[in-house]
Amino acid sequence: MPRHTIAPEIPGLVASPVTAGTWCAGPARSWDYHHPSDCRQFSKRIAIFMKGDGIGSTVRLIEGDGRRPSFIEHARRVLPDGASDDIAVTVASEMAASLAPSAAATPEEMDERVVSGILVANGFQLDDFYGQTAWLRESNIEGFTFYIRGAPDPHFINIKGQDIVVPLTDRLAPEMPVEVGISNDYDKGNTSCIAPCLEEGVRVILEGMLPHPSEDEVVVFEYEKLFVPKAFAAPRP
Repeated sequence: MPRHTIAPEIPGLVASPVTAGTWCAGPARSWDYHHPSDCRQFSKRIAIFMKGDGIGSTVRLIEGDGRRPSFIEHARRVLPDGASDDIAVTVASEMAASLAPSAAATPEEMDERVVSGILVANGFQLDDFYGQTAWLRESNIEGFTFYIRGAPDPHFINIKGQDIVVPLTDRLAPEMPVEVGISNDYDKGNTSCIAPCLEEGVRVILEGMLPHPSEDEVVVFEYEKLFVPKAFAAPRP
């Protein structure tokens, strides 16, 4: 899986994680900035693309999926050779005024906007996940990935070939139960639980309630049992 780092901050915008990979056999990094009211993956956004050789890096104002005819490039700036991240952020800041999103058309679209806003702001990114899709966030321990995805029927599923089958969904709503877990990138290790809503699922990850799995360990936890009351300190004599 690609490695992610934190993008430079632009006040008033929400940054996606930085994705590091290769482009034409050379290293490259990319990340997006969204208006906080619409952080959906293919909404109108400022896309930063920084090439490792420093030649031909770009900042673009785009909308839609680049693989489809409906894709729109509203503006493009090719950065000077050797441009730093600071220069890219300056150019992106100049484009920010053009990032006003359209009004939500349906309640479902409003749900999508709320969900993506919560997840992108907390460092998650929608991506492929073992033949499905999920919102992913890199763990602080190398070789593990946090994930969140919709679980409309709050039962459990093992993501790596076990015989427990529960229908999952690409659609998320803020109050929908979610499957939240930690997956080992290289073997079958996986720990997970079903949280009652999205914000509780994010809390499980951010507060470190789930343990990282050992090799090939698959454990499904009951959500309520993740909360261990802290012992009160004994009064001093």
